[in-house]
Amino acid sequence: MYLRGNKIEYDALETLGANGWNWDSMFSASEHFFPPSQSDIRALGLTYNPAFHGFSGPIALSIQAQNVSE
Repeated sequence: MYLRGNKIEYDALETLGANGWNWDSMFSASEHFFPPSQSDIRALGLTYNPAFHGFSGPIALSIQAQNVSE
């Protein structure tokens, strides 16, 4: 599981003196997102917007389709 911080948290780092540690420079540089297939989007009812993901960073991310039973 991967949870990304929010924009306010990243921008606060730069405000406190960590130059370059802001939302615009960090979020796309940190993740390498592998988009879901069109069939997964339909089957799982996903909404996918590539503007919310990075594609060249070291953290590999994808959506995992899982069949969960009780």
